[in-house]
Amino acid sequence: MVAIIGGKKVETKAKFIDNISEVADYVIVSGLIAKEVAEKNIKFKYPEKIIAPIGQLDALDINEESIKLFQEKIMQAKTVLWNGPFGKFEDKKYSKGSLAIAQAIIDSGAFSVVGGGETVEFIGKQGMIDKFSHVSTGGGAMLSYLSGDVLPGIEALK
Repeated sequence: MVAIIGGKKVETKAKFIDNISEVADYVIVSGLIAKEVAEKNIKFKYPEKIIAPIGQLDALDINEESIKLFQEKIMQAKTVLWNGPFGKFEDKKYSKGSLAIAQAIIDSGAFSVVGGGETVEFIGKQGMIDKFSHVSTGGGAMLSYLSGDVLPGIEALK
């Protein structure tokens, strides 16, 4: 299993990264999350499972070396969970990394779960939504649920 965490808001994703790293083989952390983790010196329970971009953390996109590393890990996966695009994906010239990650997930044949409004927006603009096993616009709620948090809406249904 490979979890891919990009985007921003490290404060909402750090707990998830720790929890998912207990079961995931690799947790790829990129985008502004990787930069914030480095700047705030955030420590994780299983640092050996965390894969970060190679080189600049403040770049607008990931570099070729990082793309290759991430693709290699994704191609080994039977399950991939992706929340948060990499870099400034809204600008086409900086969407190469997110596009490469999306294509690697598709090519891997893994069961794939994609969550979060920006991630869904990105794969939607690429015409890729139907290539993933499950797509959810509720990224924060999805991560909270997978982190073991109680979600009021689900509790009300019980």
